[in-house]
Amino acid sequence: MNCKTLLTPCACIAALAIPSLCQAHFLWASLDSKTKTLAIGLQEVPAQEPLPLGERAALVRALLPSGRVLDLKADGNWFRAQTPESCVGANLDYGVIDRRDSGRGVFWLEYYAKAATTLGSSQVKLGLPVELFTTQRNDGSPMITVLRDGKPAAGADLVVEDATGKTTFERKTEADGTATLLTVQGPIAVRALITENAPGTHGGKPYDLIRIYSTLTVQDPSAMPLTRLLRDSFGDMHDVVSRSAFIETVMAGDLTKSQLESHLAQRALVNEAVDQVLRRARVRPLPYGKPQREVLSLRRDNMRDNGFARPGPSAAWPLTQALLSEIKESARKGPYFALGVFHVYYGGITHGGRDIGDAIDRRLKTHLTYYEESAGYEEYARQVDEITDPEAEQEMICGADEAYRTIIAVNSLEVFGQAKSIS
Repeated sequence: MNCKTLLTPCACIAALAIPSLCQAHFLWASLDSKTKTLAIGLQEVPAQEPLPLGERAALVRALLPSGRVLDLKADGNWFRAQTPESCVGANLDYGVIDRRDSGRGVFWLEYYAKAATTLGSSQVKLGLPVELFTTQRNDGSPMITVLRDGKPAAGADLVVEDATGKTTFERKTEADGTATLLTVQGPIAVRALITENAPGTHGGKPYDLIRIYSTLTVQDPSAMPLTRLLRDSFGDMHDVVSRSAFIETVMAGDLTKSQLESHLAQRALVNEAVDQVLRRARVRPLPYGKPQREVLSLRRDNMRDNGFARPGPSAAWPLTQALLSEIKESARKGPYFALGVFHVYYGGITHGGRDIGDAIDRRLKTHLTYYEESAGYEEYARQVDEITDPEAEQEMICGADEAYRTIIAVNSLEVFGQAKSIS
């Protein structure tokens, strides 16, 4: 829908303190990841200068993922704030307006806006009554999802306009609330309209229907998600691990009880060190919650049930101790190095590790529930992709790479050679 089909033209007086809505303006929010700045304005498209809001300016709110309201400062007709967040929302209850003279009746007008730095961070749920999300299809096209009160909004009107206000995309969402945009170059800016024929009263004024506009901007939709950056940084390390002495001994059915205890002890020490750092971290949100902490709890249970002693600091082998020292030292800079270490261990447990657990069970009749019952990786990975700060990304990659190198080195120790070749 372009401006002509959305709103009937009418005489607009630019000198008015509050703009006439016949100009087809919407609430837009944009994030600049370099300057850590949020900008909100009432515009036709984000590239244009915003209009004044007059007395309604006090009603504009910015919402953080935590639910906290962000303090905004007026800058001309803009509303700005500094924030390290990669996804922020905004809303404006414009109130009841009368457009019977243009044939559109009396309606309650609500605006919502969402700004994300990347496709991954657009997946953050802000809890807006009408909220947009975007992901990338295999062909590179952005797919928009519209939710109304957390449920798919079928039949929502989606519109994309260029910098001049010319409509370049127009479609209704499918039954699942989705629609696929054309492949775009540069930032994404899309708006959705939901109209509800539900008469009522708001602010003491009666209305015949509700119009809800919700917008979404994505600053850099081409940015590679952190899970992909991590995967690329690993190179062939996963294959190297699969060929290590420990894994070959397990899969050959030659693992001894003593070897298993050594393996679990070194892993437990690393997990406990990571747990201490991530539990104490003041960074929120952090993709380390109950499902992730459960890994350590299950491992402790498995060691106890098999009669293995809980390892203390003196049980750490030199290679393990070196990683523990790095984890401890990294906490001075933040939690992301430790999170990178955890990323490797957690991914191994919840994915291919289950085959290892089955092989151990067949050989030693030792049921390791931490392989079988650890879950939550998909939601965890989604939250990891919300991390967009370059320094945090780099620290996490460093931690993950160091974890992989340590695993390869430890798994290749002579103690993990096949039982028939060692006493």
